[in-house]
Amino acid sequence: MPVSEGARYRRFPYAGRPVQVYEPCHPRQATVDRPELPWSSGYGSEERGASARSSRRAAVRTSTPALNGPPSDSSHATSVRSSMESGWRLGTRAAKSPACARARLPFPLTSAHAAAGAQWVRGHGARTPRLGTLAWSAVVVAGGASQTAVVVRYAELARRLWSRLEPIHVVTYFSPEARAALSGAGYKGFWMGYFAGRAAPMGPVGPEVVFATFYNFSIAHVSRAIPDAWTFAPPGAALEARERGSAAALRRAFARRDLAEAVETAAVLARAAAESAPMEGRALFAANRALPWPTEPAAVLWQACTLLREHRGDGHVAALAAAGIGGREANVLQTAAGVAPRDVFEAARHYDDAEWDRVSARLIDRGLVGPDGKLTARGKDVRNDVEDRTDRVALTAYDRLDDEQLLQLLDALAPLARAVIATGDIPEVTPIGQRFEL
Repeated sequence: MPVSEGARYRRFPYAGRPVQVYEPCHPRQATVDRPELPWSSGYGSEERGASARSSRRAAVRTSTPALNGPPSDSSHATSVRSSMESGWRLGTRAAKSPACARARLPFPLTSAHAAAGAQWVRGHGARTPRLGTLAWSAVVVAGGASQTAVVVRYAELARRLWSRLEPIHVVTYFSPEARAALSGAGYKGFWMGYFAGRAAPMGPVGPEVVFATFYNFSIAHVSRAIPDAWTFAPPGAALEARERGSAAALRRAFARRDLAEAVETAAVLARAAAESAPMEGRALFAANRALPWPTEPAAVLWQACTLLREHRGDGHVAALAAAGIGGREANVLQTAAGVAPRDVFEAARHYDDAEWDRVSARLIDRGLVGPDGKLTARGKDVRNDVEDRTDRVALTAYDRLDDEQLLQLLDALAPLARAVIATGDIPEVTPIGQRFEL
């Protein structure tokens, strides 16, 4: 496909890619609202008028070859020209439009990538500054809205995002500022502060609600802190304390680095994603989503990361429940998978030997764990399926961001997560395994 001179492209290291093509439609049918960055006037908006139309015509008339698209024969270029001027929307391989009929895609369909939910899309160059006209690229198109074809939205992308969001969120549990703020509010000890701070968005709930939504704690453990916590201080006090302490911890982590622009970029984009993420079936996320937004950038960043983290967590709980894996069983599976040793869960999730052995026996009977305490082949399949489903539903939180903005979010979060980890506040080993890919 011919493209304009000077257009930039990005390749991603994925070989076999699923095949889906597009048929023309009106551009507004393929457009979703994009957040505006304060310093980027018109970012993500659609170009209009004769200049935009002429630039798109020029893009398909020049002779520079596309870097990752279909072969540039003249009939294909002719059909592409008219289609690009009217936008693209998701179609099927058997679509009736001439553009779809003549498009030749360079990579075959593979079952692995189809299972990952990737699709072929074609970008609309006018909607992505500095990228020119885009060639074919594999992305996930969720919620019926097309994305500019730059980023391959595989399930693994959700894990990369989580790895960069999680360190920013967890300062609320481990930083001295956050723990002091919850203690100052009246909560006694680490666990009362933990349960009160995380449950506070749901109001003065009882232990059953916390047990159900947090999922992997025992009801006895929860009941030692909830509902007694609300007699020491109401949920509103916990909300104020956790936000104040977490923001202070982030400001300390970022103080000696030139990270102001990264904080602002990440806060704007993460908030845009969090505000547009689906709430259905996600109780903890929805409760946090109902809270007012702070105004200070570090506090906005923390709240946005918390929302996206709880959005992913609610999806993970749903995937576990659908697989028939209870919360206590999930912990033992983590140890069997080598994510974290048994003693970490015994301390952090309050197991005694008798309960650990009972849960292990159930998993052995189901063929998920072997007598040696390691995952069986079936156990690996079940766990991989749960993790893949978790990643895939977590990606729906980022549908509002176009691909350039998603790359900006990833780039902005990386140095911020490194700065938090460098403080040493987060323990080296936790139940989540502490495997951050930065």
